[in-house]
Amino acid sequence: MKSLNIITHGHQAAGLDGELTVTAVFHPNRLVIELKDSGQPFDPRQAKKPTNLKDPLQKRAAGNLGIFLTMWGIDGFQYEQTHGYNHNIFIMQYADQKAHS
Repeated sequence: MKSLNIITHGHQAAGLDGELTVTAVFHPNRLVIELKDSGQPFDPRQAKKPTNLKDPLQKRAAGNLGIFLTMWGIDGFQYEQTHGYNHNIFIMQYADQKAHS
């Protein structure tokens, strides 16, 4: 979901070509996924939370949930913009590690 937003908003809407690299690193207690892209700088933590989350789907406009659902479903997130690249780092603890936290 996040990678589609990067392509649509970070590149196409801005009229940019670019790169998107996805890296996954498995650690003993967590999975770390990094999305690195050369699109427009954008820190997802600055996105506004949807205000109509309790409205029925029929009354909601399409979209505007991807960032919220992504951030809600992970255990940690880091963002930085360096050397012309956005780095979105998603951290997910393994289920058995969550039970011990």
